[in-house]
Amino acid sequence: MKCADYDVSDKERFPTFARTFPPATQAAKPIISLLLKYNWKKFTLIYGSLHKSKVIAEKIRELADENEITINDEQTFNEPHIPLTTGNPFPGIVERTFVDTRG
Repeated sequence: MKCADYDVSDKERFPTFARTFPPATQAAKPIISLLLKYNWKKFTLIYGSLHKSKVIAEKIRELADENEITINDEQTFNEPHIPLTTGNPFPGIVERTFVDTRG
């Protein structure tokens, strides 16, 4: 199990566990809420290569589907993201996706 897994929230099984990273549900719900508030029905999902980013992306996919929001494209970048040493992946991602990202 990982810190972001919801299962470790069970205080009967893990009475002394202190979470250092919220479960994917807590990280993904505000993103979907924001999309719904502004009536954005399609978007591009951008996430990093680390496990915790992938877990959150999976939950965002699930919640987007439940709320009839379309993911037009998915883009990933290598983590850790250190612009001075690894370059900045975001200008390229924006260039490839900005026309069809949301609507």
